[in-house]
Amino acid sequence: MNIERDVLSRLLKSYPVSSLRTYFDLTGLRQDDLVEDVLSSRTRGEILIFAFEQFGYLHQHIYIFDLNTTASSTFNLAGGIVVSDNAVDGKRILNLTFRTEFSYFNPSSLSEEELYFMTPVIVELNGLRAVIKINILERNVNNYFNHKVFPTGRNIEDSDIIGRIRTAMGGSMSFTPTDVTVGVKYLWENNFIDAAYVKFKKSRSTTTESMDEEHTLKDSMPDVYTQITSAPLDKNVFRVLEDVDEFINTFAIEPRNGKIAITRFPNMLNSADRLVQMIIDNN
Repeated sequence: MNIERDVLSRLLKSYPVSSLRTYFDLTGLRQDDLVEDVLSSRTRGEILIFAFEQFGYLHQHIYIFDLNTTASSTFNLAGGIVVSDNAVDGKRILNLTFRTEFSYFNPSSLSEEELYFMTPVIVELNGLRAVIKINILERNVNNYFNHKVFPTGRNIEDSDIIGRIRTAMGGSMSFTPTDVTVGVKYLWENNFIDAAYVKFKKSRSTTTESMDEEHTLKDSMPDVYTQITSAPLDKNVFRVLEDVDEFINTFAIEPRNGKIAITRFPNMLNSADRLVQMIIDNN
């Protein structure tokens, strides 16, 4: 279950079928067939190149941080693998992988076992800002068995990965989540996005508004939107209203924590990056 071929197979299945078919010039229709074709004809190195070149199509958590100092060239990563470290368009781009282990109790063997996954991570360093993009791993280990097993945990979370990255940059480096509330409110004010769900602070309480079906808050409840314009935002889900085909239909965001969650396949390879850059540019 955990030989290299199995782990690479699970990695490839994180990507949309259209990405596999187009990138590797395949003609199959079923994901299992496409993955088998890739495993039979490509090396581990070629598969990792695909994984990072097509990263934009993944479900991902994106974290935006302010740095207290520019990063040095030193990057001593423990508990992960540095696949590449390059300068691209004025940014330092580090492509990393981490092994995520999902543990479970297997009644067939009467023992606790692990299932390994390769988690691709991209770190973008630009002056005093870092953007860390982590493939979301929400796996049901029962999907990999013909009998029921009982999940018991996983070895690392996003916070562990970010901690290892921060340590790799040296003890004097600190990461402070970037508050992107201003950038989000700018896109909202200019009708690029509208909320499907919002959680915001009032003077003495926290309020949530969850919209039905395809309705959005500013369009349906302009009075509530007016209240929110001067309030801190907590957890929110937004729908993109303009150029939807080039972006993402929906995304979740915690503006004050600089965290964005992309839980659907983006429509284009650079959709998530463009969205993040729009928020940063207008923050």
